[in-house]
Amino acid sequence: MAQPRLGLTVGDIGFEDVQLPDLDPYLPTAVGLALGGLPSFGRTVDLLRSERGASSTRRNALIAGAAAAALAAVLVALSLLRSGAISSKQDDVDDQLATNAALQTEIDDLFDVQQRELEVDGLRQQVVGLLATDVSWSALLQEIARTIPNDVWLTEFTGQVTPAADAALPEGGPPPDTTDGTAPDTTGDTTGDATPDATPETPPTPVSAALGSLTFSATGLDYPSVSAWLQRIGEIPAFSGLWVPSASASASEGDGTVLVDFESNATLTTSANSRRAAELLGDGDE
Repeated sequence: MAQPRLGLTVGDIGFEDVQLPDLDPYLPTAVGLALGGLPSFGRTVDLLRSERGASSTRRNALIAGAAAAALAAVLVALSLLRSGAISSKQDDVDDQLATNAALQTEIDDLFDVQQRELEVDGLRQQVVGLLATDVSWSALLQEIARTIPNDVWLTEFTGQVTPAADAALPEGGPPPDTTDGTAPDTTGDTTGDATPDATPETPPTPVSAALGSLTFSATGLDYPSVSAWLQRIGEIPAFSGLWVPSASASASEGDGTVLVDFESNATLTTSANSRRAAELLGDGDE
C-alpha cells in the first residue's frame, strides 16, 4: 500500500489528521505532479513523446525484431530437422517395402519348389506302388539254374505276379515247405510197363506274404530226382510251399531208363522282389 505522507509534510488541506491515512490511495498522483513541477527536484515530467523515448522505442522494436528473427530461425531449423526425420523414415519405409517385395518373390519361388516336391513325392509313391510286385525273372531263373538237381531239367516255367493283397494261391492249394526229402506217394510199375499218376495228399494252405504263383513242368530220372527237386528248389527264399501235385513215370526206349514227368507249383514270396524301387529312390544298398 502506497504511503506518500511518510516522506512529506502535509499542510492544511481541509482534512483532520486522523483522516489523512484514508487519503493515501489518492495522494500518489497529486504528489507526483507536484514534485514534477519543482525545478529543484531535477527531473521534468514531460508527457509529450521525446527523442529519447523514440530511441528507446526503436531499440525495443529492434530487440523484438531480433527475437522474432531468432524464433523464426529456430522454427525453420526445427522444421528442417523434422523434414529430415520424415525423409529418413520414408527412406526406411521404402527400404522395408523393397525387402518385403524381395521376400515375397522368394516365397513365390519356394511355393513353386514346394509344388514340384509334392509332384515328385506323388511320382515317387506311384513308382513304389508299381514296383511293389516287380520281380527280376532273369535273376530268379539264374537262381533255379544254380540250385536245380543235375538229374532234373525244366521243360516249362510259368510265373504270375499279383498284388500282395490279391495274390492267389496255386490251384489246389500249396503244401507247406517240404524239407524231409520224401518223394510223392506213387504206385505203378517203374519198368515202363505203366505210367501211373502220382497223387499226393493235399496239404493245408500256408499263410505267407506272396507276390504271385509259379508253375513248373520238369522231367527227372526216376522218383528220387523228384524228391531232390523238392529239397533243393524248396531252399530258394523266393519260393514258398513248393510241392508236386502230379507225377508220371515212363521208360525211355532202348536203355530202359525210367523218366518221371512231373508238375510242381509254388508261391512267389516277397524275397523275389527286384528291389528296383529302392534303387530308383536311392534307398538301395551300395
